[in-house]
Amino acid sequence: MSTVPFDNIAFYIFRISNPILAMFALLKLFRVTRLGRIIARLNVSEDTKNSLKLFQLIFFIIMYIHCSGCAWFAIVKIDMDTDTWIAPLDLGSDDQYLYDDILLRKYFISIYHSVLLMTGNDAFPVGDLQVFFVVLANTVGAIINANILGNMAVLIQDLNKKTDAFQKKLDQVNTAMHNIMIPPDIQSKVVGFLQYTQQSQENQKELNLFIQNISPSLKH
Repeated sequence: MSTVPFDNIAFYIFRISNPILAMFALLKLFRVTRLGRIIARLNVSEDTKNSLKLFQLIFFIIMYIHCSGCAWFAIVKIDMDTDTWIAPLDLGSDDQYLYDDILLRKYFISIYHSVLLMTGNDAFPVGDLQVFFVVLANTVGAIINANILGNMAVLIQDLNKKTDAFQKKLDQVNTAMHNIMIPPDIQSKVVGFLQYTQQSQENQKELNLFIQNISPSLKH
């Protein structure tokens, strides 16, 4: 459906120009859902996959904010009460009509309100259509905050999991050496040895786990 140029067909055949028909191209955004499957099938390390998943979640948030901001701009523009709606940033100023500004400022104002709606804030809607959109955006924003941002926190924690585990081990070693009063130069050598061998130990653990998970013929 997203590849059919409905707007061009309507214009050349029926001589009708309707920008709403061009919005069928937005269906291409559903292709973004393939990113999760692509990342899952990549033959890369676990840390690389976690980093890609983190960037994927950030991209989803940016895409949602962009689409929500554009939808809010369009709704306020076509609403019958658009003459009475004033951007909260412009309250008390002489320039109180958003649609007379330059394109860049219109976009940033829309993005600003999109972020407000995603975090559960009010955008001072005027008219039933705007109120409905604000309710919908606040609901979707609550789901995003609970789901995407929660997954993002888990991914960030997984990225630092090995480092945190090694730092905990290092703290235990430093405490033990301090309790038995090992000389500082020996303590420095012990810490240096642990830091030098940490990566090779992790590689050996991963190799042993890999060997355990394959068949005897593949091991051979």
